[in-house]
Amino acid sequence: MARWSIPAAGLLTLVIAIGLAVLFWPRGGAAAPCDRTALAQSLREQVQRAEAQGMMQFRASMPAACHDADMNGVMAEVTRNWHAMTGGTMMRQPMQAGP
Repeated sequence: MARWSIPAAGLLTLVIAIGLAVLFWPRGGAAAPCDRTALAQSLREQVQRAEAQGMMQFRASMPAACHDADMNGVMAEVTRNWHAMTGGTMMRQPMQAGP
């Protein structure tokens, strides 16, 4: 019985390590989740500032633990005139008159 217990324990340790890596790797090591309320408020202020300055695009700064996916998730409640690009770049949608 001792012949297979050491490899079995090693395999179990490896499986647990891989499982933990799969769970925590996508988070980038961040322990806390993104604060969606703070993110929405930050984006709202940045969009207002960009509109006041007549900017067509800007690079958004996000609170800690927030990423592009989080930004895309709150955009509908922040603005309909801007859209988020990869890397945190915000671009104003073109204003076109209807036919």
